[in-house]
Amino acid sequence: MVDATGALSTDSWSAVFHDAVDGAVLNTAMWTSAVTTFAVAQAGRVITLNSAGNASANAHANITSVARFKKVNGAPLRLRKPIRLAWYAGAQTESGFGVPATTAAITDGVYLRVGTTGLVALVSAYNGAEVTKDLGNFTDLGLNATRVYMLDLVIRDDRSQLILREHDAAAVTEPTPVIDTTLMYGSAQFSEYN
Repeated sequence: MVDATGALSTDSWSAVFHDAVDGAVLNTAMWTSAVTTFAVAQAGRVITLNSAGNASANAHANITSVARFKKVNGAPLRLRKPIRLAWYAGAQTESGFGVPATTAAITDGVYLRVGTTGLVALVSAYNGAEVTKDLGNFTDLGLNATRVYMLDLVIRDDRSQLILREHDAAAVTEPTPVIDTTLMYGSAQFSEYN
């Protein structure tokens, strides 16, 4: 990787949050949740936010880490986690940095969104204003609700990068990304320097 000036990045990554997802219930010391109508289940080291596949309008399940993560100038903020994108028409899913509130869009954060029509986007939101990079349609990208993907989201001072790979624990080499994109913040857009 290179930094914002094009020089080799000397980032040293330090984990500040990790949940091994052990047991059968959400760890309330690590997560807060807000659930309406949906059922949340935890099994086999996976948290499923709509385990019954409910399609009711205005239903939702949100989990948010108790820990908060501050973006410091000059240092990247990285999220790496396995996810399953169990999307269906009319549903919206967002995964990344931000604080969700019921069914409303995240007003501050950077995240991967699969919208109600299946449009996949990298979103950066500040105070309700969104800058998005459309990545294509869920089906056209070859995404599958039964597969597990490794989400890698890096926020830097002037950009956000999203890499999504199919997760294959038996793979000898890292799979080719399904998505590998960068959302640059222009001078007219929000950033830590504006």
